[in-house]
Amino acid sequence: MPGRLLRVLPLHPRGLAAEAIATSPTQRTIRALKDQGRVCGIVERYNAHVGPHGIRQDLFGIIDIIALDPERGVVGIQSCGSDFAAHERKILIDRAQESIDWLSTPGAVLELWGWRKVKLKRGGVAMRWQPRLREFTLADFSLSPHTSVRSVIMEDDAA
Repeated sequence: MPGRLLRVLPLHPRGLAAEAIATSPTQRTIRALKDQGRVCGIVERYNAHVGPHGIRQDLFGIIDIIALDPERGVVGIQSCGSDFAAHERKILIDRAQESIDWLSTPGAVLELWGWRKVKLKRGGVAMRWQPRLREFTLADFSLSPHTSVRSVIMEDDAA
């Protein structure tokens, strides 16, 4: 139509409109940490040699991002999208020994950041990405300091 002004979207290097490019939970977490003034870096790596299409490997199987916090020390962060419960189970059950080893290190903290879209106001349409955070402590694993997770699992299997 003549006289109609069309909105032009900036293009991404891959030729996609900027609004069509999805930001990963890891990138959202990095941006939020930098906004808080923390020094951080990604420690999750892509391994093309595993499986037919490769896999992403976390540091110790539980950490995607390392952040330096002057008050709390070194913060290991697992970042995820909407599957918060699955990542919580991964830290508490599947990778419990690695989590305990990390938390037993002086000055180390372990957090889970799950990103989800929430409405800006009740009944509204506008939405914003917001993190759901959970900090893990050794008490979450409810084990004595002399009991390893592997031995508890072995005892449960024997029963």
